[in-house]
Amino acid sequence: MLLLHISDTHLGSRRYDKEFREQDVFDVFTQLVEIAVKEHVKAVIHSGDLFDVYKPGNKALKFFVDSTKPLRDKGIHFINIPGDHDTPKVKEELYPQRLLGESLGLIKVIMGDQGPKFIELNEDGLRVKIYGIRHMSNVYKDALQELLSSIKPDGDRNVLMLHQGIREFLPYDESWQLELGSLPSGFQYYACGHLHSRRLHNLPGGGKLAISGSPEIIREEEIKAGAS
Repeated sequence: MLLLHISDTHLGSRRYDKEFREQDVFDVFTQLVEIAVKEHVKAVIHSGDLFDVYKPGNKALKFFVDSTKPLRDKGIHFINIPGDHDTPKVKEELYPQRLLGESLGLIKVIMGDQGPKFIELNEDGLRVKIYGIRHMSNVYKDALQELLSSIKPDGDRNVLMLHQGIREFLPYDESWQLELGSLPSGFQYYACGHLHSRRLHNLPGGGKLAISGSPEIIREEEIKAGAS
């Protein structure tokens, strides 16, 4: 079973208020969709910051709906957890993913602390369970740890999606919410977002932690990281 892990696409980002930079972000997302279709993946798993802001403009929303039609036509699932950029700043506001998922049925959203705890995929008798937890800020560190401790993966293969700062990769005060040692065991793949540079880390228990990075450079400081 093939899965395509992506993250931090920041649809709608318009650096320096330049339309061509917004289009760059759209173009690379289109390329990712084309790869998913070409490689016949079972699902695209997106580990946060689908949009650049929690109230994306109509242009970004329309682009997402139109560009993911090939996935729906091919029966490819789009599974997402909200990142910090996707998280509403006002309590009563809705996540854009809730609109696209619950109201329009375009994506499958995993929040971790509400709704479905996992999405199960089946192929040739293989059960893959994809778990996820939405981004949780420093204020909710304890709640995040409780959620992580409560997850008991029982699929033939298990994936955990996270969008958090990890101490070993972001050692600055207030920049991280969890440590590698606090990750629950039993997962073969930890699909992470938040950092915009790619990383692949082998965990002691045999699982792999992957930070897919942003597919398009969003900030100037990412240029050097992308070249290394």
